[in-house]
Amino acid sequence: MIEELICNSGEKNDIFILFMGERAFSAMTILRQFLYNNVYRAPSVHQEFIKAKKVLIEIYNYFIDNIDFLQAELEKMEMAPWEPSKNHLKRSVCDIIASMTDRYALELYTKLFFPRPRV
Repeated sequence: MIEELICNSGEKNDIFILFMGERAFSAMTILRQFLYNNVYRAPSVHQEFIKAKKVLIEIYNYFIDNIDFLQAELEKMEMAPWEPSKNHLKRSVCDIIASMTDRYALELYTKLFFPRPRV
């Protein structure tokens, strides 16, 4: 695909135009349709998206309600100091969650919401 893009791109009317060519575009369209039908919109994948959404919403709400805990997590992530502004708190929490890896978010969710066997 990259080779096709390089070979088919060029200057036209003093403007550089990127074009991948009909053959590569057709193949990309077929691949995209396959992925949407068999991967992205597959029922099993959709169920995982629902679970992930629940995890992120619950972490978000916990951070909004527990600023001190949020600050402690930021220190662990080496993102502190952080000055939460009441006007930007929601946006900041979204940015912080977006910076987490999947593994980190799942471990945090487990820590926050799963019962511990021994207290």
